[in-house]
Amino acid sequence: MPGLPLRSPVVICIIELIQVDTMPERTDAMHVRISPSDGVPIYLQIVNQVKYLVAAGRLEPGAELPPIRALAEQLLINPNTVARAYRELEVAGVVVKRGTAGTYVSDAGSPLARRERVRILNERIDALRGRATRLRVRRTLPADPPARGPAQPARRGIAMTDSTEDPAIAVDHLSRRFGTKRALDDVSLRVPAGSVFGLVGANGAGKTTLIKHLLGLLRAESGTVRVLGRDPVSDPVGVLSRVGYLSEDTDLPGWMTVGELMRYTESFFPGWDRAYAERLRQDFELSLNAKVKHLSRGQRSRAGLLAAVSYRPPLLVLDEPSSGLDPIVRRDILGAVIRTVAEDGRTVLFSSHLLDEVERVSDSVALLIQGKVAYCGPLDDLKTDHQRVTVRFENARPQPPAFAGALTWEGGGQEWTAICRGRPEELQRAAEAVGGRVVDRGTPSLDEIFVARAGGLER
Repeated sequence: MPGLPLRSPVVICIIELIQVDTMPERTDAMHVRISPSDGVPIYLQIVNQVKYLVAAGRLEPGAELPPIRALAEQLLINPNTVARAYRELEVAGVVVKRGTAGTYVSDAGSPLARRERVRILNERIDALRGRATRLRVRRTLPADPPARGPAQPARRGIAMTDSTEDPAIAVDHLSRRFGTKRALDDVSLRVPAGSVFGLVGANGAGKTTLIKHLLGLLRAESGTVRVLGRDPVSDPVGVLSRVGYLSEDTDLPGWMTVGELMRYTESFFPGWDRAYAERLRQDFELSLNAKVKHLSRGQRSRAGLLAAVSYRPPLLVLDEPSSGLDPIVRRDILGAVIRTVAEDGRTVLFSSHLLDEVERVSDSVALLIQGKVAYCGPLDDLKTDHQRVTVRFENARPQPPAFAGALTWEGGGQEWTAICRGRPEELQRAAEAVGGRVVDRGTPSLDEIFVARAGGLER
């Protein structure tokens, strides 16, 4: 394709559409690809791709969709996300649930064809245009997409668990000082039962201090902490017997073999599942006779993960479990998180500075910045409340404008990009008020939102 740069949005669009359109003409297999960096919620990516496959005749009426757990493990995403996508498809009449037999493409799915195919392709082009802007690629697609009718309101929350159910973790007005440093400052949060909750913060933000309070290793100086309805300080056995824990510094007895470690841990937990533990050991390729002290860092993390989840605790607490590990081990950890939620609806608290992993699996998040909770709630709500906006001016500017709702700016000259809070129409008016026009907008990643909000608070 002469004349077009290889990373132009046209080339990217063509390549990605070829990936979808070169699938077999008729198949009962569902091929879904997700990209957390696209700016489109993952559940909507699944919804749109299934609709496209149905519209294109690649999924025929009566075709069975993969089970929720199987698709979640395949894509390494939260099972609640897949369940939400399937609910959306059911509401739209694209699929039907047949009791416990599974989820199938409905007989009414075929009328989607023309309308849905055009709409989904237009949304894909919008997403690719946004990616091209972030890559600083010159625009080769029309600046303004054709009107496609009013946007649909975002669906709030996960609705995977009963909102009236007692939270797995309840923290109220928790504060903690170390000398003159306030590590936690009036922290309050709720972790819904049966969800994956991401705890996000820079080093020194207070994440580990908060987790130590949850495990009863620190007593609250002020405020209260309840884990699975119990006080972890006054009832440590009642809490710790129901919590699995894995940290960055996996502290395992080095003199034991893997087999001895498994038997040792089993002696403390009546609910230890030997068959599950053995399956994990084989999946992780851990030799029963290998000494823990001779394991690599990745293998020690796998052994620690095995010990943390094999008694099937109601709550799994992961404190920077992937730090410094290779992608294969990180995938094992994410897979364990997904299985923990999928199998029995357990709760996971996932603290990590690898925000792409947090974004991939979390239902809700808390942003912890300088010991304070800057946000606590559904991840989708956080992303809906923020926009990535590119503003173009007639004349070059030496510095970004004073822009209502803007948290951070980058760029220069005539074109500046901001991470903002606010609704699109409000941001459009704000841009016009400073002599600019919005030429691109999209949904920022969790990493972009956190960096913007943390930087704004520090200033």
